[in-house]
Amino acid sequence: MTLPELESYFNSIELPKQLQLNKWTLITDVRAYIDVNISFCKNAINDKMFKLKLEKLVELYKKLENGAK
Repeated sequence: MTLPELESYFNSIELPKQLQLNKWTLITDVRAYIDVNISFCKNAINDKMFKLKLEKLVELYKKLENGAK
């Protein structure tokens, strides 16, 4: 997925307040998590940093698509 696709998706759904993303990551403010990671991607100074943050957003997208609340 591209960053604009992810941004559009996250803006089009009702987000849970918090979410256990994976075994190690509890997101306590999902909207803030998304906003920070999107902003980081838009301002990334290199491809490696961009890809790392984009992967986090894709992981969240997959979790939400699979019905996580």
